[in-house]
Amino acid sequence: MVTISALSTVYIKVHVEGAGGGEDVHMALVPPGTTPEQGDWQPAEWDTPTSRGCAARLLVGPAGHNVGAGTWDTWVKVEAGPEIPAFNSGQVNII
Repeated sequence: MVTISALSTVYIKVHVEGAGGGEDVHMALVPPGTTPEQGDWQPAEWDTPTSRGCAARLLVGPAGHNVGAGTWDTWVKVEAGPEIPAFNSGQVNII
């Protein structure tokens, strides 16, 4: 689990195997054990692609998507043609 300060504005990054960095990507932070609903998804962006894939990233904190202190499940959704995979990539703890 990644821990960050609620005072920080930082990118949360999730590696997506096989992503080329040109697909539409969204991320969601939701309470543990829940799944994202339509309004939870935030537009994310891609970091620099590698031969193995690319990291999706979402700016979180006071100058980004500010969810406040707590433990959050991190979800990623990639819109890649007919496939739209969405997966839980673990938790982040904001203190």
